[in-house]
Amino acid sequence: MTVMPCRAYPENAPMTELRTGELFAVMALRFWAAAYKEPAEDRFRWQSGFEAADISNEGATAFNAIFLIVAASAQRPLDVRCPKCLSLGDDEASFLQMLSLLQRDCVTGAELVMMSWVPPAAARTALPFISTLAHAMAERGLRIPQRPTEDALNHRFTHHGVRIHDGGASLAMIH
Repeated sequence: MTVMPCRAYPENAPMTELRTGELFAVMALRFWAAAYKEPAEDRFRWQSGFEAADISNEGATAFNAIFLIVAASAQRPLDVRCPKCLSLGDDEASFLQMLSLLQRDCVTGAELVMMSWVPPAAARTALPFISTLAHAMAERGLRIPQRPTEDALNHRFTHHGVRIHDGGASLAMIH
């Protein structure tokens, strides 16, 4: 019997409670999804974050490959929100959980989470790319905390002088 990893993030977790690595991954995903949904958008805007974080081209290529696989084989629309949204979508939380698990070499747990998005064959195809991304991020100090932990629950990320507007919009990645 296979046991699914427990939910790592509370539903609609505030973005202000995420750490730098988590914010990086979520915003890259949101910008990728926005460009996928709206072809008029700058298709490679998400790459600027990888360049700024000095993550290898291999990491950026892996990120793109993950979501091309997901977009082609998703079993349902994914809860990926607009870049301005102040709360974490369920599938954004799942993406963070996969990265966290793979940064700790928990391949089976990450594969189980991925199979909630795509069929098993697609999950197995995407897994090496997610692992490459997770390790490329860790090499640059963008670690995803193991959640929920007391430390993660007590940490607060603050925006000094930055105001984020939430228009209430969200994105659904549709294959």
